Amino acid sequence: MIRSTPLESALAEYLLQHRLQPCSAYQLGHTVALFAAWLQRQATVADLEDGIVSQWLCGLEADHCQRTVAGHRGNLLCLWRIAADQGVVDPPYRVRRVPRPPPHPVAWTLEELRQLLEVCSRQPGTFRDGRPRSLYLTTLIRAAYDTGLRRSDLWLLDRSQVRPDGTIVIRQHKTGWPLTPQLRHTALQGFRGLGGERPLRCPFGSTGAWYKYWQGIISQAQIRPGCLQQLRRTGASHLAIDHPDAVQRYLGHRTPGMQRHYVDLSIARPIAILPPEI
Repeated sequence: MIRSTPLESALAEYLLQHRLQPCSAYQLGHTVALFAAWLQRQATVADLEDGIVSQWLCGLEADHCQRTVAGHRGNLLCLWRIAADQGVVDPPYRVRRVPRPPPHPVAWTLEELRQLLEVCSRQPGTFRDGRPRSLYLTTLIRAAYDTGLRRSDLWLLDRSQVRPDGTIVIRQHKTGWPLTPQLRHTALQGFRGLGGERPLRCPFGSTGAWYKYWQGIISQAQIRPGCLQQLRRTGASHLAIDHPDAVQRYLGHRTPGMQRHYVDLSIARPIAILPPEI
């Protein structure tokens, strides 16, 4: 790598050497594209200087939330440190700091979840592959809530991975770590009633089409917005009320600190004692 190397080329080399999930690779590429757009030219390794990057971050803060700016800062510093390790540029020293705000996860209440299930149970017709819309949607929701699995793991879940008692034996798609969640009877029956080797596979050809369809369901249910990740947070939050020690295993995380990104404190630990009435 030399100083005139385009950042896109440096990124391509990094992705060749490191195994990243598609969403992570996309975010890195998006950061490089934003930096180049701000420069109004192709970004190169030589542009990795404290002053230049700090000015870019100031510009981002004008129309992006603090968490987003902090993420882009981290992405660019990742590539910067690789170039610095190779002796091409000086390492970052006085780059503008962008504190990442503490996580504030929002989950659905059980009443909202029941409203969602009720709306899904009334969906008429079938998807193109013949699976009944109502059965697919209610089963997907129950499976996501019961197991805490990510969307990718639910869509890839194979019949052979589900035991007769509802125990699932999988290796998580994102982390590669093994996990053995459990389906309740209702979700298990729905799973068995859907066709194909992967009963919960996406019913559309793209995730974009899925999200568009799902937003229509949420609108009908008249609940706060959220997708399958919201079900993961919802399960973790309600589990944390009586079994906080089980949340880490439910989520399939290696460290307990990750709970703070999923547990809605208004559900798991609401403020039960109020100050004196006035």
